[in-house]
Amino acid sequence: MQQDEHAVAGQGRLRKILVDAIPYDHGASGISVYVRNVIRALEQAGHEVTVLAAPDDVQAFPESRVLAAPRWASGAIGSIVFHAWSLPRLLRKGDYDFCLVTAANRRFPAKCPIPVIGTVHDLAQCRVKGKYDNYRNFYLNQVLARWVRRGALGVVAISKSTLQDIVEYWKIPTSRISLIYNGLSLPAKETAGFLTRCGLAKGSYILYVSRLEHPAKNHLRLIQAYEQLPKELTDKYSLVLIGSPWKNAEALTKYVETSPLRDKIHFPGFVPSEELPEAYRGAVLYIFPSCYEGFGLSLVEAMHYGIPCCCSNNSSLGEIGQGAALLFPPDSVEAIREAMQKILENQDGIREKLIEAGYKRASQFDWTQHAASIVKMYDDELRRNPPRQWLLGIRFDAVTRRQATERLMELAEDARRNQSPAQQIVTVNVQILVNARCRYPQLLPIINQAALVVADGAPLVVLSRLFSPPRLPERVAGSDMIYDIAAEAAKRGFRVYFLGGEETSALQAINILQTQNPGLEVSGHSSPMIAMSPSADEQAAELEVCRQIVAARTDILLVGLGNPKQELFIQRNADNLPGIVAIGLGGTFNFVSGRINRAPRWIQRLGLEWVYRIIQEPRRLFLRYFTDAFMLAWLLLCEPFRRKGE
Repeated sequence: MQQDEHAVAGQGRLRKILVDAIPYDHGASGISVYVRNVIRALEQAGHEVTVLAAPDDVQAFPESRVLAAPRWASGAIGSIVFHAWSLPRLLRKGDYDFCLVTAANRRFPAKCPIPVIGTVHDLAQCRVKGKYDNYRNFYLNQVLARWVRRGALGVVAISKSTLQDIVEYWKIPTSRISLIYNGLSLPAKETAGFLTRCGLAKGSYILYVSRLEHPAKNHLRLIQAYEQLPKELTDKYSLVLIGSPWKNAEALTKYVETSPLRDKIHFPGFVPSEELPEAYRGAVLYIFPSCYEGFGLSLVEAMHYGIPCCCSNNSSLGEIGQGAALLFPPDSVEAIREAMQKILENQDGIREKLIEAGYKRASQFDWTQHAASIVKMYDDELRRNPPRQWLLGIRFDAVTRRQATERLMELAEDARRNQSPAQQIVTVNVQILVNARCRYPQLLPIINQAALVVADGAPLVVLSRLFSPPRLPERVAGSDMIYDIAAEAAKRGFRVYFLGGEETSALQAINILQTQNPGLEVSGHSSPMIAMSPSADEQAAELEVCRQIVAARTDILLVGLGNPKQELFIQRNADNLPGIVAIGLGGTFNFVSGRINRAPRWIQRLGLEWVYRIIQEPRRLFLRYFTDAFMLAWLLLCEPFRRKGE
């Protein structure tokens, strides 16, 4: 089966993922199978997965890290309300890279403070008349569709049929949808007992596995087609309909009560996944006559177990069954009867042909590949369009400290591979923002064109909540990032150069970081005199410094020249520093060396480190901080007029 480029993804970075496993249907639906297999595949790939589950379903994930939703969110209305308004707050508080909503055709958050990917299984309500009432259709096709269209980082369609419906009915462009087929679902262990419990012999029955939902799953026409089979076939083969009772299931059982073949039609109810292999292998034929399916997991499972299959020729069933199953129009009882009879009588040797083709088709579906494709979908989309917020004229990347460090490492890998001009990273605090807006206008375009811009100031994080999302999730201080950079560089073999700061402080910082990270390779350090606007001689000196940095095979350049000097230096020397990622860190070397003490963690968490710094150096910092605060307030007052002017 052909799927998009995400499906050929390899293993990328390990991610922290919240998997929304609501609704789980108590393990009794195709979505339940999807949830279990995706979680297992993500965990086996090494990702840090947290499962959000309804209280009654927590026990279904004994080996996973589980977060239980409140009890009031268990019902349909409560679940909708929880997803719409409580889940966004949960995502904002948690440290997740992204959230995977496993049934976005049922639930989705009204707002997405972090990247959210939604899997849409089907839009059957748009294809099957009368499947749901008007109220539910309005919620699904108007409210839910709008939330997904507005908030999803990307949408997973599990078949071409579903993808086409998402475009047609939910008006989501194909550029935001990824075709990623489901995998082949096999239980971790197999248990015997199904045949004995149901009083069935191997090879004595026709099988259909689906919840008992009328008319959507088309059981009634299947039963009627079975009744029309030649008597010698109905005497020889029973009809077994595995599945939990669902909407209008009583219409099926009531019909069978008056059927002349009622003793040959069996409803075993829900069968655990461990017993399904025996049920599949014991069947003489597998049939899937559903009016509409987003994928059809049981069809692929039956193919894998070597059972000749026939199925509807519409939606995803026709797509998956093409060339591997005998197809029929699901609205024709006669066509269903003909398909069953042809396989049961083995006309033209069709059984062996279908068994061989079906087994080959089933081998093309893999949950490991499915999970890897979802993660790559996030990685690719984040690389193309990182979440950003414009705040007072500056474009910030809405990332956490860990995400910022990871993005820096990705930039370093790309720069090393492509030997492109230096990639610049800017850590913006209140002083740098005021400098860019009020004192050094040449600084503003440098910041806004940087590869990564993070908020190195608690006031900026707070102010971001006054403007449109995505909001800045947390303060990302350069004086914190330097430890993460050193640790990751040591793991990945990147060489780091220290430029600027007092030489004693730089050497002490290097010693401390190498002690903490024994594998850290320092390519060099220097503390040259760098001018704001260099003369010709000073430019020549700068060029020599750049040559030394490049000759030392530097990957990451830590620049401690202070703002705006460090940002101007990096920008004007980008072409002279190929294959390097450069980040301005101000006085961070002094903090690492211990020359200047950082505020205690509890003060940092309160966003009051600036108060601590004023107490440390009142003569130097009080007037500067006061002036910056005044100018920041002025910028805030002028912001509505500036935005209106744009």
